[in-house]
Amino acid sequence: DQTSAKFNITLNKNALWRAASNNAEFTLSHESGNTSQEVTVSFPANASESAKTAKIIVTVEGVETSYEVNITQAGRVIPLEASVTPSEIAATADQTSAKFNITLNKNAAWTAASNNAEFTLSHESGNASQEVTISFPANTSTSAKAAVITVNIAGQGTPFTVNISQAGREIPLDASVTPSAISVGADQTSAKFNIELNKSAEWTAASNNAEFAVSHSSGNTSQEVTVNFPANTSE
Repeated sequence: DQTSAKFNITLNKNALWRAASNNAEFTLSHESGNTSQEVTVSFPANASESAKTAKIIVTVEGVETSYEVNITQAGRVIPLEASVTPSEIAATADQTSAKFNITLNKNAAWTAASNNAEFTLSHESGNASQEVTISFPANTSTSAKAAVITVNIAGQGTPFTVNISQAGREIPLDASVTPSAISVGADQTSAKFNIELNKSAEWTAASNNAEFAVSHSSGNTSQEVTVNFPANTSE
């Protein structure tokens, strides 16, 4: 933040002297004189992280050797600002890639790692802002898949995480009820039919005749259903 500094030219008698800066940002309050002089060097505050320098050359008439004043202005310490977005990614079963961004306001070393070998990263390390692609196979199962991407950034105590979930594949419902027709003898008092499902689905069963009662009137999986009824005493 400093914007000026001073140096002194000290003479034991009058003598012409000249002073010049090799950096236009560093200007002098006095560039010549013939007596002892305090000289102010003025310069802007340094907004960058890099140091700035200037060399002031002072020559004095009658003195063969010139004098140098070297001035160094420190770079600004800029706090690291980092973000990893988004932190949650939802992918479809057919999707095979997704992206997240590591954003830094200045260079800083970072690493990224996946806890699931099926989910690979286009970039696993760097030192600047980066878009990272996560690649993974289409999900052929009905179960969801997931991975946690952990991003560690130098200067950030807590790692960032990206949670990615890939939906399971939706399987079309296949259902059957067999047999569709049942013939029984007059003395028979029960019969069976089967409800077959390839995945869970809500179902209901109802009889249109109160004498024919079903053992299961509802469910959500495959089921053998017994129909109970009295023996037929009529012709």
